[in-house]
Amino acid sequence: MMADQQPAIVSGVEPEETPKLDEDGKPIPDLFYDEESPNLVEVFAANPEGKKALEQIGDRAIRDFDADWDANGQRREQFKKDWGIFSGNLPKKTWPFAESANTHVPIAFENTTRNWARAFAELFGDWTDVFGVAPLGPNDEDMAQLLTLHGNWQLRQQIPDFKRQMARGMLLFFFLGDVTCHSFWNPETEQNRHEILTLDEFVVPYGKTSTMPDYSDQPHRSKILKLYRHEIEARRTMWQNVDELIADNIPSLEDEPEQTISDDLAKARGVEAEVSEEKSPPNAPYKFIQYEGWLRLPNQSNDRFCQVVVEYKTKKVMQLLILEEPDWQDVQRFESQEQELRDYQAQMQAFLQAQEQQQMAMGQLQQEAATAAPEMGMAQNEAVQQSLEGAAMAAQAMQPPAPPGWTQDPEDPKNPDDPATQPRPPKRVPVHLFSHGVLIESLVGGLGLGYGSMQCDFNRAANTALSQFTDAATFANIPFFIAPDILQLPDRLEVSPGKVQKIPGVGMEEIQNALIPIKLPPANPQLIEVVDKMVGYGQSSMQSPSVLSGEPGKSGETARGMLGRIEQATKQLSVSTRMFADPFLCQILRNNAQLNVVNLKDEELFHVAAAKGQIPSQMKIGRRMYERNYHVEIRADLRFVSQSQKVQEADEMAMMVKQFPQLQQNQAFCYMVMKKMLQARKQDDMIPLLGQMPPPPQFFGTASLPPPGAVPAVPPPGAAPPGASPQPGPQGPPGGRPMMPLPGRAA
Repeated sequence: MMADQQPAIVSGVEPEETPKLDEDGKPIPDLFYDEESPNLVEVFAANPEGKKALEQIGDRAIRDFDADWDANGQRREQFKKDWGIFSGNLPKKTWPFAESANTHVPIAFENTTRNWARAFAELFGDWTDVFGVAPLGPNDEDMAQLLTLHGNWQLRQQIPDFKRQMARGMLLFFFLGDVTCHSFWNPETEQNRHEILTLDEFVVPYGKTSTMPDYSDQPHRSKILKLYRHEIEARRTMWQNVDELIADNIPSLEDEPEQTISDDLAKARGVEAEVSEEKSPPNAPYKFIQYEGWLRLPNQSNDRFCQVVVEYKTKKVMQLLILEEPDWQDVQRFESQEQELRDYQAQMQAFLQAQEQQQMAMGQLQQEAATAAPEMGMAQNEAVQQSLEGAAMAAQAMQPPAPPGWTQDPEDPKNPDDPATQPRPPKRVPVHLFSHGVLIESLVGGLGLGYGSMQCDFNRAANTALSQFTDAATFANIPFFIAPDILQLPDRLEVSPGKVQKIPGVGMEEIQNALIPIKLPPANPQLIEVVDKMVGYGQSSMQSPSVLSGEPGKSGETARGMLGRIEQATKQLSVSTRMFADPFLCQILRNNAQLNVVNLKDEELFHVAAAKGQIPSQMKIGRRMYERNYHVEIRADLRFVSQSQKVQEADEMAMMVKQFPQLQQNQAFCYMVMKKMLQARKQDDMIPLLGQMPPPPQFFGTASLPPPGAVPAVPPPGAAPPGASPQPGPQGPPGGRPMMPLPGRAA
């Protein structure tokens, strides 16, 4: 998956003395294939052994999917019922209550959306700074800052549906307790995508325990792809047999697998009424299974992690690839060893040249000495002889360079002087682009637990009690009569102003004596108490009191008591939100970086402001910058404190500066206090007016000297300004260094 790493690895078999024969006695050619190929279907289909392997792989993918789909059926059915309660799709009443009000108490909807909205607003309150990239070393600060700016810019600008996908994901996280996101490159839009999947679209082995945020501890996983014809045609360069599939197969809305959750809810809302008579409309999608798991391929000694796309109805394999990439740390080891080998070979060549030059110089000196010996005296001959002996000793003292240590491995020694010698290739590791988040860990199985089922049970009990109260009240307000058979009343009595209803042949006294009114007792008010109890249980069970929605406190409740209730509720909500942020959201962001390694260009330009309130500038980014596995940090506070509390905390810092004269001399500290005060008041556009941040002092209580050309920081409120009032300095990013667009490195 990583670009420009190593030459492709070709798998095959060595020629045998007795070649394999097919049914007709013809020799079967050996199967060779490139392990880094984006699609092995064409190569496999051209070989009898590979063609048989494709059939087995297609059957394996469909068989595993069907087993997982059936095992998850009960959970899908329960989710469908719970979602009907959440969305208000109640079953219709039957006789004799068919015309009575179908009441609904929105306990599940209110409590879930209350926590969802509060958590979403806190986690994604600032889309310009959702996350940050932490540097791995002192030389990575500029790179980490550039990746932070580009990554947040991608979420805002390049991935249009990212905000809505995260909103769907967090709602599913709180309601179902289990959420999955698939990160992939969309060939139609040529953009990174992060799609939240429901139980109707994704399955894993139900009984297999899973705690990894990328499903790496699962043997396989399956995603249902519903693609229309134009989307399939856009994959001609990636898939095989596209035209054949479109020409020979007509899609239907009833094709397996049946996605009952979305279909039933659509029917409940009347969405499918227009196509109910035509089960195979021209715009029906095709259904594919994207299967990822460990498979044994031909000519392989171990299972390989592969991705397979199979059309469900025909079991035709459209794409097969080995979903592995070189490990980034092992790539660095390989590049380092390559450099060591090149340095050694260069030093060895320089050593051999110096040795050869030394020998030539000695030979020339010996020849000159032999020619001039008859004419020189004894002292001159001794001096020349000493020079020759010194040159010989110098030649013997020359030592060849030491070979790289990795070539001296006793288990796998290598000859560093052999031009064919290379370091061990980087190991390949599976690529996992699915992210998995759970709200409450399940001790059995791999799917998490949420608040939805519990809230919907409270909701059903409240709906039943309120419905019984409504039905009883309805019948109590409509009395009925008992009359003998001799009294012939009209089949239909019409009541209207001034209307006179006549009953022929019967006197008024007979009517009065014959009609006996029956009036039912009023509805039991205890049923309303049951509803209130269910509402209270629902709020307390997930720490979702109405005060989180801005409802005023109880009668006589102090402000401190109200804040205490809010803090108690937000403590649990803070833990839940962190479970969504890390590891789930962090895994999505790492997957986005992994997609950038492959799909980003060698050099791209983007415009973004280095800080709030600054003018956007042009910067450069390249895919090589994403190769290292940088650490991702979520920037949200997640304390769920109000803006007034943040302002109060910032003002308390300013008061602390006023109380300690030593802090007044620390201009860097004063700068940060003023910056925090403006940020708490949402006045980020005024931060550039503070100028550049001065350097911090080396010792506490000493004044920090501003850099040359910088403007001193604005003193805190109440502190005496040192000299004249400072003027606004030039705009610059926080941190004291200008944001320089880093050039993209060529691959």
